[in-house]
Amino acid sequence: MDILTIILLVVILGLLLLLLKKLSDLSAKIDALLTQTESADKIGTQGADKPTQPDKRPPSD
Repeated sequence: MDILTIILLVVILGLLLLLLKKLSDLSAKIDALLTQTESADKIGTQGADKPTQPDKRPPSD
């Protein structure tokens, strides 16, 4: 193998490692967002039986 082929392989491997690191960071961000959404869902459903605003209809006699 000549020197250009070796340099090209090293550059390609470096780019693949960089891409792998970016994907790993993205995966961590997605996991954090999903965890945040799940905890927000739990908080949102705790008081679901209470109305958020009082009923403004006049009482029916």
